[in-house]
Amino acid sequence: MGWRVASGMRWGGLLLPLLLPSPAAVATTWQQLNSSYSDQVPATTTAIIPADDSVAVSRVDAERELEVRLQVPNPGFELHIIAAAADAATGRLALLARVTPPPRRVTRPQVVSEISDRITIRGDYQQVQHYVIGRTWQWDDPRVTFLDSAAQFNALRRQQGLRLLPRELNP
Repeated sequence: MGWRVASGMRWGGLLLPLLLPSPAAVATTWQQLNSSYSDQVPATTTAIIPADDSVAVSRVDAERELEVRLQVPNPGFELHIIAAAADAATGRLALLARVTPPPRRVTRPQVVSEISDRITIRGDYQQVQHYVIGRTWQWDDPRVTFLDSAAQFNALRRQQGLRLLPRELNP
């Protein structure tokens, strides 16, 4: 690769040359990059573009953010969505979240707090049910259904004909 002196740069009392590759060397490098890229890309690529330049997204492919909210005895509790099951034909979706208490060695104020977790689901579900496992208090929250275990959730989803969605929920 040929180099050429483009200009100089003054630093202190010294004139330092600025070396750049020659235009022929740059052109050769670009040709090599383009040829290696074109070997990996098929020669015919087809793009379908709507006539009115709009992009139509079907409701089935639309993404929707869902949130599970829950009142807990203190702000140290954590809530994580661990599973989702759905039936696209009926538009039903069931979310399973686990609530975990704070470590016992940490003292927290006993103030009723609201915690939440969110996921993004692709699809159009009109009926969404929220299930929570891990409750350690005695009051209910009308927004969720409390279960004793994940096995109970699996039995419910099988009974309702719901299939587990892939684990691309919360990173």
